[in-house]
Amino acid sequence: MDNLTFNDELLARQPARGIDVETTLAHFAIITCLIDPAVLRPLIHPRFQLDLVEVDGQERALLSVVPFMDQDFRFVRFPWIRWRFGQTNYRVYVTDTQTGEHVAWFIGTSLDSWTVSIPRHLWKLPWHRAHISFDCNYDETTRRYTRYRMQTTDSWADAEVELQDTGQPPHRTVRL
Repeated sequence: MDNLTFNDELLARQPARGIDVETTLAHFAIITCLIDPAVLRPLIHPRFQLDLVEVDGQERALLSVVPFMDQDFRFVRFPWIRWRFGQTNYRVYVTDTQTGEHVAWFIGTSLDSWTVSIPRHLWKLPWHRAHISFDCNYDETTRRYTRYRMQTTDSWADAEVELQDTGQPPHRTVRL
């Protein structure tokens, strides 16, 4: 696999067109959990191999829960029609055995909007209707959350998240 590097072309934002959408995200978090690979393997297409890390002598797969609020979701062609809703994505990190690329395999999405029917029925994506609420307070002065709570209910993947923001970057990294 070639080394990937950023360049001006990759970093340049392409103009939105067609059925593209735009949105502003709020309360975005990536919460990554160590999971027994045997639990996730049946959910992943055989072409993809789970990316595993060794922790305390055991191999674990990585599952990320990614909650956020879409502040002003809109189609480029109809910018005056806007929606605001919560969304939570569930993804597993895998390697494509044909190309060698590391990618995210989306297990599913919970969406707090009637628009969930579009990706679910039109494109056959594993998106599910949910009620998602955020109870967050971001302190601009200290540049950290003083409160971050999110709850997803009435979905295929109910969740409760409460995070504490120290204002410091993570101190431990795991390399694949």
